[in-house]
Amino acid sequence: ATTLTPPPVEVPSNLEESIGRLLVKALIDWDKTNDKLTPYFACMVLSYILSGNRACKEMVLRIPLDILREPGRPTESLLTVAVKALITAVKTQADVQIQIALLILLSTWIVDCDAAAKQFCSAPTHIPFLLGIVNSTSSSFHLCGMCAFLLG
Repeated sequence: ATTLTPPPVEVPSNLEESIGRLLVKALIDWDKTNDKLTPYFACMVLSYILSGNRACKEMVLRIPLDILREPGRPTESLLTVAVKALITAVKTQADVQIQIALLILLSTWIVDCDAAAKQFCSAPTHIPFLLGIVNSTSSSFHLCGMCAFLLG
């Protein structure tokens, strides 16, 4: 989880990035490539890291993602970034594999983590968005089922 944080000093450009930062970039940049497997596996790896580890779930929730920071805007958590990626994936009708992977990541994170569930539910658009998918006749039944599962 700590590999998601920015390095303490400026890292020379010839050094490789940490695995955590590479996973986050794959999650962020999924829509800028035709590669469907990289974002899928990034979600799966993050899900396995978080699975059954409440302390890790809470720690990652508190890590600000400075790699996304825009001037004048606050940093976002990985949970917020994952939800935004899901919303974009659904709205742009991205490959269902990516949508399901994002839902798996969110479901894994929210299970047994009150802080993650609270952050997820505190955003006014998240629950209506998921309900809209569940009630949609045009969404795949896999997507509807995963959204229903996430809703609890």
